[in-house]
Amino acid sequence: MSENSLFPENPEEEIVNYIKSGLSAEVLSKCDDELLLDIVDLLYDYYDKHGFLDFGDFEKEIDVDDLAKEVFSALKSEDSGLSVDEVKEIIKLELDFEDSMDIF
Repeated sequence: MSENSLFPENPEEEIVNYIKSGLSAEVLSKCDDELLLDIVDLLYDYYDKHGFLDFGDFEKEIDVDDLAKEVFSALKSEDSGLSVDEVKEIIKLELDFEDSMDIF
């Protein structure tokens, strides 16, 4: 991969490491890499479902509370042991990671 690439070579690993570095010890103790990646996947499912991946509307604002509730609801069936506030903590870190990429 070119050194000038906008995208990380292993984005999943970078996302997980970024999230883990900012999590509280309590939330970190409840998460493994797979769960964090599941949450990231659910976040992008939310984006798709609510039109955030449509390139025609860059002004749309993400409702983090709604996003966290929807992701939490999807995770509840997996019995992750996380609360909606803990899911929100993870989501905020993933959103910070997206912002740090400064690609768009």
